[in-house]
Amino acid sequence: EYMTYEMDQKIIHNTELYGAKKEGLEQGERQEKLSIARMMLKAGEDIEKIMLYTSLTKEEIELLK
Repeated sequence: EYMTYEMDQKIIHNTELYGAKKEGLEQGERQEKLSIARMMLKAGEDIEKIMLYTSLTKEEIELLK
């Protein structure tokens, strides 16, 4: 049995939506990590601790200063 054009389009649409949703969630998680890192820097926490809690690299954290 083969798929109709409409079925193909629905699968493509659902795949694109899934990808967009996943990308949006990843961007939101990254923004949250950056926000936490900024707060930790303001509180005087050392970079190693910020790296541990946020999984950001030293270079990424340095850019927030």
